[in-house]
Amino acid sequence: MNRLTKLILLCALVSSASADSRARERAADNHELRVDRRELRDDLGDAKRLQALLERFDAARAKPDPAALTALDTEMVALARRETREDAVEVGKDVREVRRDRREIRRDVREGKDARDDRRDRRDDRRDTAVEIASHAKRKVIAQRLIVLAGKQDAPSLDAKRGAIVELIGLARTEIRQDVVEKREDRRERREDRRERREDCKSN
Repeated sequence: MNRLTKLILLCALVSSASADSRARERAADNHELRVDRRELRDDLGDAKRLQALLERFDAARAKPDPAALTALDTEMVALARRETREDAVEVGKDVREVRRDRREIRRDVREGKDARDDRRDRRDDRRDTAVEIASHAKRKVIAQRLIVLAGKQDAPSLDAKRGAIVELIGLARTEIRQDVVEKREDRRERREDRRERREDCKSN
């Protein structure tokens, strides 16, 4: 095999590896947008459920209805625990996005490309991860508080339960705002990746 043939094969291999990398990137972009839509839908549903729970809690407390308050205790603890589990899944997703950003930056540097867009994506994803971790920690504390308060129906305990529900509603609304920002960032990232792919096609 002469030197020219080796060079042509090497170029073909590099081009093929780059195309595979871009295809994986495109699939990951589309997956992230689908996940963003699902998370926004889920978080809107969570906020509605929590608001309805607060209204039922206030109604049961106003009567007063001890049986309804006991049933609501079980529902509140289950809801807080489910939210905590969902947070853990979202933290894992955010950590994977940061890892993907690191791979994209390394690839850009290796290929001699401008990595500024990918560095900005990594910064955004690190921020999202920090927000998700903080939210997860807060929900765990609230869930633990609700477990301790379950079964107690004195005025201070009922005030504390109501406060916990209001905190969960606040966290849900914050998550909705964060979902909207993340969806916008992921759309921008997909546009940037498409532009990079077009530029790659022109240069090949």
